[in-house]
Amino acid sequence: MKLFIKILIVILTVCVFLFCGMLVYINFFNNTKDSDIKNQDSSTSDDEPDNDADDEDDSERFELNSEYIDENRWEYEVKGYMPTPCHSIIHQAIVAESFPEQVTIEVTITAPQDEIICSQAIEETVLLGSYSASEQSTYKLKVIWK
Repeated sequence: MKLFIKILIVILTVCVFLFCGMLVYINFFNNTKDSDIKNQDSSTSDDEPDNDADDEDDSERFELNSEYIDENRWEYEVKGYMPTPCHSIIHQAIVAESFPEQVTIEVTITAPQDEIICSQAIEETVLLGSYSASEQSTYKLKVIWK
């Protein structure tokens, strides 16, 4: 009888963890889809200015730090959270030809294909890079969800 109770407790504990994990996944997945819709809306019209509300949503997940090193050389670090390990991420620095230069650190996150089953594992991602621009340049982060 004691063995039965121990097995029952283990099974109930596993079910509770699975249920909580599903709730976290559903909540994060819904937030990602909202961000997808916002990015699609803002990218369809070139006449409209950038919407700062989109940047605020992404800034909750990603943070950009950039530091001037020397002789027009900058190093940057982007920290953020990916919804699953199956999502892919690429980043690049785009330097606009102006003075002072306007630098956009573009991070593109691509969801896995629908037929891929991937476990929920939210963990911090750190991206490192560098670019050339004057000391007076400005920079911003742009996150694209695909």
